[in-house]
Amino acid sequence: MREPRQTETEDDQMSSRRTTRTRRSGTALAALAALLALAAAGSQSAGAASPVHVSTGGATHVHGTSAQLNGVLVAPGIAASVFFKYGPTVAYGHQTKPLTIPPPSPPKSVKVGQLVTGILAGWHYTMCATFTNPTTSPPKVETICDTKDKSFSGGKASKLKFVVPRGKEERLFAIYGGTLELSGSLTGTGNANHALTLQATPFPYTDPFTTLGGTVVSSRTGSFIFRVAHITGDAQLRVLTVDPKPVYSPVLTVHVTPRITLHVRSAGRTGIYRLYGTVAPSRPGAGLAIQQLTPQKAGSKREGPAAHSVAATVLKRATKSLSRFSVIVKLSGTSHYRAYVKLPKGAIESGHSSNVLIKAPAAKGRTKRR
Repeated sequence: MREPRQTETEDDQMSSRRTTRTRRSGTALAALAALLALAAAGSQSAGAASPVHVSTGGATHVHGTSAQLNGVLVAPGIAASVFFKYGPTVAYGHQTKPLTIPPPSPPKSVKVGQLVTGILAGWHYTMCATFTNPTTSPPKVETICDTKDKSFSGGKASKLKFVVPRGKEERLFAIYGGTLELSGSLTGTGNANHALTLQATPFPYTDPFTTLGGTVVSSRTGSFIFRVAHITGDAQLRVLTVDPKPVYSPVLTVHVTPRITLHVRSAGRTGIYRLYGTVAPSRPGAGLAIQQLTPQKAGSKREGPAAHSVAATVLKRATKSLSRFSVIVKLSGTSHYRAYVKLPKGAIESGHSSNVLIKAPAAKGRTKRR
């Protein structure tokens, strides 16, 4: 009788174990199903894509501070109002008047362009659209903007640019110890009342550029002038704007010539004159020529009068800072003369004095023998 009881007990235990495993399996499946349902619900809520898309394009028809901002709208079967935001930062601060775009038939992308005024180089802009989203329940009004905004570079005419003396005819000259005046203008958007500074590197132009003095402010038209006092040698100059990202002018070379004084007095006889003066800085041993200036021959391509040497001498030391010269010359007729100093290549270049007018007696004509 005991054996059947043991068999029944074993069967009951096995049945109980099966029931426990079934319950645990059912509970796990239910939890998994709930988790999958929750994930699916979250995915549907977070992944609901907008049926309208905008893409910001470039700027065209740029004129000063006005331009047309362009973009593309994709809104299949949906009417949308598009507009552009723009301003000095990504916070913008300005926007265009909304433009309603009806749904195209058949559905296609629509190119959009709106004119803005008051936009400056470096400003940001982006395209936006407002529409009623039919995929929501109930349908609601939404506004989307392109997260990839654009930066307005401005047109060629709006970019800041320096206009300064350049070329052979506009070369910068200065006299040793004198004051150099550099004038020019700044063009483009924002050229008025703009802070500018001047930098220089001395001959032989191997040192870094350094700032000369303080700053000047351009006029309402963008013009400016720099004055460099007591210039003593050739130098290269450049002007730049006082900005986080400066705009630079072309490099200009200043050609410095000696300060030469020329005086004239009669040497005691008719037609005989003493021409004398000083040269700074002191250059003893350098050659000096007295030049007579005459008009260029017809058809000559050279500018200014022709210079012909009528006398020559060598500079002599006068003081630590001056050389002197003196030469006696026989002259005839009325003409302009100047003193020309020839120097080797260096920080001071060859140069001449200002012109002096000498009214000498006319040469007597010779009488022909018969």
